[in-house]
Amino acid sequence: MQKRYSILLLIWMGFSFHLLAQNREIDSLKIALKSAKSDTLETIQLNKIARAYLIIGLFDSTNVYTEKAIFLASKYPSYQNPSKIRLQKSLADAYNNLGIVCAQQARYNQALEYWQKALNIDESLGDKTGIASRTGNIGNIYWYTKDYEKALKYFNRAYALSVELNNIELQAKWLGNMGNVIRYQFENQENSEQRYQSLILADQKYLQAQALYHKINKTDGYARMLGSRSNIMVDLCNLKKAGLKKDSLLKIAFDLTQEALQIQISQNNAFEAAIQEGNLGLIYQKQGRLEAAKLHYKKVIDIFSELKSIEYLSFFYEKQARLLYEAKDYKTAFENFDHYNTLKDSVFNDQKQKELYEKELTYEFEKKEAIAQSEQDKKDLLSKIEQRKQKQILYVVVGVLGLILMFSLVLTRFFVQKKKANRILAQQNAEIQEQKEEIQSQNELVSAQKNRIEHIHKELTDSINYTKRLQDAILPTEHLRNELCPNHFLMYRPKDIVAGDFYWMEQVDDIVLMAVADCTGHGVPGAMVSMVCSNYLNKVVGESKISDPGKILDLTKDLVSKHFSKGESEVKDGMDISLCAFNKNDKTNFSWAGANNPLYLVRRNNPYSPAVLIEFKADKQPIGITDFDRPFTTRQIEVFPGDRLYLFSDGFKDQFGGENGKKLKSAPFKQFIESIQLYDMPEQGAMFHRFYDAWKSDFEQVDDVCIWGIEV
Repeated sequence: MQKRYSILLLIWMGFSFHLLAQNREIDSLKIALKSAKSDTLETIQLNKIARAYLIIGLFDSTNVYTEKAIFLASKYPSYQNPSKIRLQKSLADAYNNLGIVCAQQARYNQALEYWQKALNIDESLGDKTGIASRTGNIGNIYWYTKDYEKALKYFNRAYALSVELNNIELQAKWLGNMGNVIRYQFENQENSEQRYQSLILADQKYLQAQALYHKINKTDGYARMLGSRSNIMVDLCNLKKAGLKKDSLLKIAFDLTQEALQIQISQNNAFEAAIQEGNLGLIYQKQGRLEAAKLHYKKVIDIFSELKSIEYLSFFYEKQARLLYEAKDYKTAFENFDHYNTLKDSVFNDQKQKELYEKELTYEFEKKEAIAQSEQDKKDLLSKIEQRKQKQILYVVVGVLGLILMFSLVLTRFFVQKKKANRILAQQNAEIQEQKEEIQSQNELVSAQKNRIEHIHKELTDSINYTKRLQDAILPTEHLRNELCPNHFLMYRPKDIVAGDFYWMEQVDDIVLMAVADCTGHGVPGAMVSMVCSNYLNKVVGESKISDPGKILDLTKDLVSKHFSKGESEVKDGMDISLCAFNKNDKTNFSWAGANNPLYLVRRNNPYSPAVLIEFKADKQPIGITDFDRPFTTRQIEVFPGDRLYLFSDGFKDQFGGENGKKLKSAPFKQFIESIQLYDMPEQGAMFHRFYDAWKSDFEQVDDVCIWGIEV
């Protein structure tokens, strides 16, 4: 408890030092403001001062300097004037500052209005960074007001723009916000499978964001993701699901929050540190340590009252009320519930929801107003044309009466021509009947050819299915795989009925040999090559009883090369392969060799640190005929219990998909493997299948897929 008091004292001291440092910065900015020699420079300085006040929570001062910036920038409304583009960007920043103030004070309808104004300016200037930022801010409004579907829509737009800009910090920010929405989306369905899956998905989003923040050394963002993941562990404690251990989850939550708190204190970030202290209060309450939780809630409420953060005040008043009720301090509990309900009503009432909806409709309407006006002009023009038509009708009537007289003269001639036309029609009908009979004869011929083709197709399909049974017979059985390597998963998805990819396993004394191979082609040709290569692997190991991966590949390459050079023409078919060997009684004794296909090893120093992926490069030559033959290299690899190794072909990372229909490629493939290291091997296998199906979507599968994951 004494340590907790010390940490709270450090937060208040950090907050005070933070205010002092910010005040010095503000004084410096005000001096620079006096020397600004143009409206543009003066507007930029005003925005910097407003932003500095915003950081320390002095919202009234923020509003004063922001309004001055808007007044100056609004004197130059033309976005297209190159000399005033910086001024218009400053105007967008000013509207953005006002939006943040309104959001912090739960005035969401006004926040949305200011951010939409900023977005209009960014779009007119083509400023994609600004567009991404404002779009994400609008998503925050819908998150605060629990309109999760719209929040996800805006966060996805902002994330896509951030990827296009290669802005890693913004990517991490919107991934974290997506995690927030997914976490709360099904919070009312506490014990549903959908709630459990949403928490797991939210944790994956936080973990991806955490890795990106770590990559760019953004410690405050990294700490926020630690806190968010701590909240997931606490939420999982509330689920009545088999296999979830409450004590273990709370221990993980406590460690994550402690790490996040230490980082925020070192950064003098009082606001974020207070959030983590509140999280510790939640954990203490879950552990039944009510006095410790009560102390944290009181200090956190004092900090957020000083910062006028209504959203967090509302949240922690509710938590403190429930704690006091649990401690049977009913009078104080009901007082806290009154505070919570007052703040909640100021945030979420029917009028504000209505105003938010009206603001969005207004924003969409402004985009379509020009089109609507154009349509109205067309209608007015059509009305004038109709009036002129009415006048013209009178003249037409007179003309028709004259035409009737002429018609009677033409009628006689018409009957003569009709008789002639009937004779021609009879002749044409006879020709049509003749053509019909010819077409019927051709249809019968087509039908016979169709039946012949279907018969041939059936014979081919039966042959291919028989080939599949032969190929399945050479693959290791599930019983053998589980016996020799208990903790593993296998993803095997041929493109066609039969495949060019195959997996292979043999045992030489106590040494287990495992491999994933990718033969030239797929379908029937690939299957034929795979059966040849698999047969020679068995021949080399069965006859020579060697277990060195490099020597096995050398002998197999010789046999395959001789096999494909027997005919009159040289065939350069063969295979790429990743082959490993280990002692089944001591899996840390591990060796490996590869022909074009690499090996990935993933290691975690502890359960809470990010996973590290190590790639071992293969020899750049296939198993088959090449211009220059070199011996394959056997790598002795030091592995430890808990290490995970992945053998694979190139079909997974070469698959086209995603929003732009491009290849997945190696970097996202590695990131995905790193992101799933919290899960055991069978669950990883299921996640590989789900990720592949989601990425491929409606695109055609381009190649066979084979991935074999092993845990030491």
